Amino acid sequence: MKNMRLLIVEDEIDNLNELRAALLLHEDVEIVAEANSGKTGWIAFEDYKPDVVFVDIEMETRDAGLLLAEQLSLKSKPPYIVFVTIREDLGIKASNRYHPAAFLTKPWDDAELAQTLQWIRQQEARREADEQKVLTDPLTGLWNRRAYDEKLADEIEKAHRYHSLSLLIIDVDKFKTINDTFGHHAGDEVLKKLAHLMRDNVRKVDYVFRLGGDEFAILLPNTTLDDAQKLANDINTKIENANWPNRRVAVSIGAAQLQPGQDAVALYKQADDAQYHTKETSRNSKPQ
Repeated sequence: MKNMRLLIVEDEIDNLNELRAALLLHEDVEIVAEANSGKTGWIAFEDYKPDVVFVDIEMETRDAGLLLAEQLSLKSKPPYIVFVTIREDLGIKASNRYHPAAFLTKPWDDAELAQTLQWIRQQEARREADEQKVLTDPLTGLWNRRAYDEKLADEIEKAHRYHSLSLLIIDVDKFKTINDTFGHHAGDEVLKKLAHLMRDNVRKVDYVFRLGGDEFAILLPNTTLDDAQKLANDINTKIENANWPNRRVAVSIGAAQLQPGQDAVALYKQADDAQYHTKETSRNSKPQ
């Protein structure tokens, strides 16, 4: 997995300093935020979306940490929770109810902390492997429609708060004739080569999807409409200049930038309408 992104929620400054120092001994740990109450812990989680939350059970109230854990457990993708407490009996009771990754009693043992982090790494590696299978298109190796729905929702939430977001919708021109003339195997090879060309021409932070059939999408975080259109033109050029075994392959691309208040359906429609207009006006023309 990538670096573990951690949030520490602890109201005792000495405990916070000790826990921070112990965690930073591990190279793959990144502490993205710290908070001193259940309320500020929730705000920090919403702002930073950490993978792991270390939370003191007793803070401004005796059950502040438990209430925060309950809120976190209701998220569609809850973080790994590690309770921190001075009372072992309270840690056991909380663990039986909320099923955290672990609980550590103060003062914690460094070996126990290392073991907890290693267990989280192993669980996350299994989760990522399972997610990869569920969210990957088996033909092209791209993200699939389910991944598109999930990642678009996440990126829209970020974009409305922090930065721009653009979407490209790509459709293969006259793809049915390729299947009808040269067979479905030839059509599959076209889709795989297109996937390779698109994936090789985007940044690491971008997402390339096969939505189904001969329709693709590219999600571009922190990208304006002008830059999205430039990328679309670059991809068109690469496809035009590629060596195709049976006949020339062309695509139509539509570009759209997320507008204030816009949701996933509206953004897709805007990009798809632009793609349709491109297809109707000319093949491989500049997206509208």
